Amino acid sequence: SWEILAAAFINFISLFLFYLVIFPLSAQTASIQVSGAHWKGYIEPNEKGIYVDLIKLAYNDDAVHFDIGSFVRAKRVFNTKKSDILVGVFKSDLLDLNDAILPNHHLDIEHPTVAIFDQRKNKINNIKHLNGLVVAWYEGYDYQKYLPKQAIKYPVNDLRQAFKLLASGRIDVVVDHSYNIDESDKLIFKTWELAPERPIWLAFQDTKRGNKLKNLFDKRIKYLISTGQIKKIFGDEYERANFDKVYPKTNK
Repeated sequence: SWEILAAAFINFISLFLFYLVIFPLSAQTASIQVSGAHWKGYIEPNEKGIYVDLIKLAYNDDAVHFDIGSFVRAKRVFNTKKSDILVGVFKSDLLDLNDAILPNHHLDIEHPTVAIFDQRKNKINNIKHLNGLVVAWYEGYDYQKYLPKQAIKYPVNDLRQAFKLLASGRIDVVVDHSYNIDESDKLIFKTWELAPERPIWLAFQDTKRGNKLKNLFDKRIKYLISTGQIKKIFGDEYERANFDKVYPKTNK
């Protein structure tokens, strides 16, 4: 019927526009190097996850190569110009990056940053309650800025180990996000919000090539939103990502 033919034609045009955008870019930019931290479900060492899928779709699967490790390493790789894109930065992270720029569209909305503590040993519902406590967080993130001067800072390179230290009483607080608490620990650990949810971004090198990649990301993410493809990638997390809103790239 004509309805089937019309639907097939629309699908053809959509695919044609998709490849019209993608293939010229991959020919011009060669392989794209992306550095990022290992985030369960979002960036996995086997190059799976929500953010991996989104970036691959934006730039053509074959053109993208990932360097996945700690956030400290990811920032170092980016700052030494060995990666084109750094995944998952807050605006405040730009202070630690050399000549980085942000796109118009954010990558996701991160959950609130919280102080996680053992309610049997501490009561925390005020920033002053952190004074004198040993506070750990995953090294490379700027969570220390939320802490009072009298807090004893203890950055770690293994978040699982930090939670073990918290459970054993060797530290008092872990600063992170509540989704990283194991189900078995949720009856023991309580949380107190240090900072509200906020957008995270891809950072690009402030070069001619970096600007080209940034501009393409903004074009492609609009297309992926309009066609519903990004909703398929994010699944249940799509509403939280709030792609309908354009957030300011600076604090001004």
